[in-house]
Amino acid sequence: MEALRDRTEGAGSCQPYDSLDDLLGNTRFRLGQAEPKAMTTAVVTGRFKSAAPGKAFVVAGADAPDGQTVDFDADDAVWKTVEAHFMVDHVVSGQAAVGDEITIGLAFGPDIDPDRADQDLRDLGRTLVFLNKSPVFAYDSSLYGTAGDGSLLAAVADDGTLSLPARSPAEAKALLQQTPNLASIEAAAVKPARILLTDPTGCQVIDEATDPA
Repeated sequence: MEALRDRTEGAGSCQPYDSLDDLLGNTRFRLGQAEPKAMTTAVVTGRFKSAAPGKAFVVAGADAPDGQTVDFDADDAVWKTVEAHFMVDHVVSGQAAVGDEITIGLAFGPDIDPDRADQDLRDLGRTLVFLNKSPVFAYDSSLYGTAGDGSLLAAVADDGTLSLPARSPAEAKALLQQTPNLASIEAAAVKPARILLTDPTGCQVIDEATDPA
């Protein structure tokens, strides 16, 4: 997961979650008076079966949050996507079903080797994935994105212990403190629903309330 780790270290965006349980379907975030929204559409476990080149993006002038979609092998690409097939074997929360075979998009720098990404993803073994819908993959409505732009792919050991190989050891320890294993994620998923209010930047939670929905 070196490519994902490098991408995470280079990112400057902030996120209001500080634990994996904040990404479950029973937690919604509200910025100001906006409608509260969950960070994920579903949280599932399963295995990556294969990965292949997706699209490349070119941006006039410099990097930007959007760009023109072009062929994966474009020489002037700013970033590229890899599309990975994932088989769901368990649903923790959200809209998914056991046996679903979904396609997950992951964004990388322009030098990504799709064959290496394929091997890295399959090497994760059983994986806990926090699915969302990302504008990065709007070129194909069937594609899922992932919370943390792929940096929160959690490997599930045989005893249920979770690890975050794309995050630094310090970040992984903090994110897994409340939910170190799959059993704790399952327990958190059935807790009463809640709304977390963020500051105006959307970077920090400043209040928590029971979700009346």
